[in-house]
Amino acid sequence: MLMGVGVCAVSASAKSQPRSAVDGLYVIPAEVRGYQDERLELKNGRFRYWFSSDAVIVDEYGRKLGPKYPARGTFRVNGNRIVFSNSDVKDRYTDVVNGVSVLWQLESKRIWERQHKIYDYGVLIRVAARGADAESPSIRVLYDAEMRKKQKQWRDPFVHGPTMKAKV
Repeated sequence: MLMGVGVCAVSASAKSQPRSAVDGLYVIPAEVRGYQDERLELKNGRFRYWFSSDAVIVDEYGRKLGPKYPARGTFRVNGNRIVFSNSDVKDRYTDVVNGVSVLWQLESKRIWERQHKIYDYGVLIRVAARGADAESPSIRVLYDAEMRKKQKQWRDPFVHGPTMKAKV
């Protein structure tokens, strides 16, 4: 009888942590995926992070330098800031834009707060799908009706700067 109680206690302690409100897969907008790809999966206090770019740094022998992906570790949520245990992953900031959950890099968050503009390379959009082949949504899912009228065609922010002001 005591053995059965011990087994129950072990089973109860083996349960996974409750899901966090930030858990999910976040991806870079589709428009910039030809230049950069970024994906961040948050689940039960742990993360996996993938990054690739058309800019590659190599050593004198042509070997790619930098971190190996996916980067893994733990995360904690402090208000709207997500802090990662792995220094290869920058802190992110949670927000909702036009009804869509996003994660900002600090610089992009500041642009959004000060100018109400969206820097496409600095925002990750939450998607329902899982895995490395999950489709990236268009940056336009973050636009309100006024922005959609004014911004008919995507313009690379490296060339033209952050996307126009959003209506607040």
